[in-house]
Amino acid sequence: MNNPRNGTTVLSCTLVFLAQLGSTLCLPVLPQIGNDIGLTEAIASLSLVVFFAGCAAPLLVWGVLADRCGRRVAVVTALLLFSMAAGVAANAATPSVFLAARAIQGVGAGGMAVLGRILIADTASAADLAKRMSLLSFTFVLALGGGQFLGGVIQDFFFVAPSFYDDRSLGNCPSLIHSMHSHFSPRAIV
Repeated sequence: MNNPRNGTTVLSCTLVFLAQLGSTLCLPVLPQIGNDIGLTEAIASLSLVVFFAGCAAPLLVWGVLADRCGRRVAVVTALLLFSMAAGVAANAATPSVFLAARAIQGVGAGGMAVLGRILIADTASAADLAKRMSLLSFTFVLALGGGQFLGGVIQDFFFVAPSFYDDRSLGNCPSLIHSMHSHFSPRAIV
């Protein structure tokens, strides 16, 4: 029998996983991104600080938004902010646009992380809460190391150009899929 709490747990873990990927997936190619858009090494490193500042700044606001407008509206808003900012960052031609998009992406990621926990707290019984929160913690840690590994694999094996690769590809998945397909089409193998 399907338990609706299982679906909520999967959604919550997915939100937390994507939010964490926003900070880790780009790490292997951050130097290449910097070269593509003219970032100095210091400014490229600043993109992580800007992302995390975006995550942290509105944390309390996400809870209020979820209470006033509903969980669904808050989750969709966080996902849209995260994805749209990822698309803008993917197409950024200047360092300032890239950093601004990373900050906004961080706002969305922070919302996703908070809302994942809110959804678990809303649906888990007291006896089940620790188990479901531990799944969120596992998801976070998996994305922490797995995101960097996945970023390196994508860079090394799929030859994806940095212009639409890194965590920004989360908002530009069709381009990523097209690129991966074009590298493994029958004509490319011959």
